[in-house]
Amino acid sequence: MEANDIPVAPAILGIVLGRLLEDSFMVSMIKSDWDLMVFFQRPVSAVLGVITVILWSGPFIAAFRKWRRGAKDCEAQTKACKPNVDDAI
Repeated sequence: MEANDIPVAPAILGIVLGRLLEDSFMVSMIKSDWDLMVFFQRPVSAVLGVITVILWSGPFIAAFRKWRRGAKDCEAQTKACKPNVDDAI
């Protein structure tokens, strides 16, 4: 695993704790009748859930903003450099 630059510690943690996490999640879902809002009912869990969603969506938002900024720059460059075809006719 180290030869392929895969960190060993997170992989072992995933193997060891993955089954326990899945079992606990399934028990929680069965007890709550498959309602995901059970994880956000208490204030501490709601704050941690919101922070997690923000952290997970951060890279996507940054990539979208970079893409939009690039599109605006490209649009500004093409208007400045592109000759008007209607004037030539």
